[in-house]
Amino acid sequence: MYDLSVFSSKTLRLFVFLSVLLLVRPGFAIDPNPSFENPDFEMGEAGQTPSGWLVPRALAEAGFTAVLTDQQPQSGKYCAEIRWPAETEGPIRGFANVLQMIDAKPYRGKQIKVTAAIRVASGEGNKRAQMWLRVDCAGGAVGAFDNMNNRPVKSQTWADYSIVAEVANDADRIVLGLMSHAGETAWWDHIRLKVFEAEGRPLEERGLENLTAFAHLLGYVKHFHPSDAAAGTDWPCFIVAALPNVEKADSPAALAAELQAIFAPVAPTVRVFETGKEPALPSELRRPEKAGSLKVCYWEHLGYQQADAVEIEKEYVSERKYMDVEGPADLPAYARPANVYRSELGAGVACMVPTALYADAEGTLPHTPPPADMAEGSDFETDFRGQRLAAVMIAWNVLEHFYPYFDVVNVDWPKELEKALSSAAADRNNHDFYKTLYRMIIALQDGHGTLAGPGMPLEASLPVEVDLIEGKIAVTAVAE
Repeated sequence: MYDLSVFSSKTLRLFVFLSVLLLVRPGFAIDPNPSFENPDFEMGEAGQTPSGWLVPRALAEAGFTAVLTDQQPQSGKYCAEIRWPAETEGPIRGFANVLQMIDAKPYRGKQIKVTAAIRVASGEGNKRAQMWLRVDCAGGAVGAFDNMNNRPVKSQTWADYSIVAEVANDADRIVLGLMSHAGETAWWDHIRLKVFEAEGRPLEERGLENLTAFAHLLGYVKHFHPSDAAAGTDWPCFIVAALPNVEKADSPAALAAELQAIFAPVAPTVRVFETGKEPALPSELRRPEKAGSLKVCYWEHLGYQQADAVEIEKEYVSERKYMDVEGPADLPAYARPANVYRSELGAGVACMVPTALYADAEGTLPHTPPPADMAEGSDFETDFRGQRLAAVMIAWNVLEHFYPYFDVVNVDWPKELEKALSSAAADRNNHDFYKTLYRMIIALQDGHGTLAGPGMPLEASLPVEVDLIEGKIAVTAVAE
């Protein structure tokens, strides 16, 4: 956790806190086998829980099951089928889940990629499946987490899906699972684990361009796109889950497609495209014929306020506001949904970001499922590469959009983003990363900037007094 502060004469104070989604943390012993047991689901009998895999107790008691089946496996004789209870009272809530955990020690300091074949029964509406992977570290911290929330499985045919994660140096275990939502039946098969060296892995040129473009789009959506889904998103978790696929996009077309898919669940009216290939505006941004019952929603920032701001910072306000569509005058320019913000993101891609949306009694349009529930109280470790990159992006964007003195500071702020991302990717410990963030603050040339957090050096005073005399630093007194 870092506390990043920049003080001006108007006391602009910024905080950066990083948290991560926890899914299920059952208290089972870790299997000493360093690879997944029964990854092809060929061990066991049809109709029984696959050997090596388990359904969390609370779900099993509620009637959720995972069984071996010989019906249309992707390969071999069997695959695993995740089932909901035959009868569900009231609204369908929660999710079905089957998982396995392994010892993380053999993979410490490395990057892992887990690939599996998955399909679902229907994929209609909110029905979907999501593979998930979590790296648990010492002291209950989470080193990595991805639950495919931004790319759920909705296809009825077999296809491969992957999760890439960094394994921290103090990782204890790796937990892999498959869950399904809204009563969906799902199948998975042929799980593969690949290991790469990861710690301190520098960014390649294309990867840096991709992450820089992602960081710019992140700031626009996080701070100015007013959708209900964006307002309820756990952004650190969102960023960390997105980074591996964004970094490896090998062309502008691939990057545009990846960014569009990543942001679609939280900002469905945002468009990302190759430069020069701007698409039509989404239909939800057109003024409805009968707009009397609708309002428009937009962000209003008076300075910058985080949700957990302390009392002294309450004079700064960031909130979504609503305005009637029909009134005595036309909507002002900033409240017109079709008046989108356009920007070149770099790396050959551009974006259109609406800063106002139509909203009805149920929320902003189009309606999207709420973000997955986020558990509180857990942090990524800073020796996890993805968290370092996420921290840079969050901090840089707060300053990019709300620091009030860029007109008097001689700094190439976009260039500082590239420097900080490159440095953070290759940092090997908390002290290195602290220096990366601090260099970014120093670039603002503002003596009120401070940074506190992991890796911060111990403070001490030199036993001397100095002064500036005729343009030179001179020692004017020393301790006895």
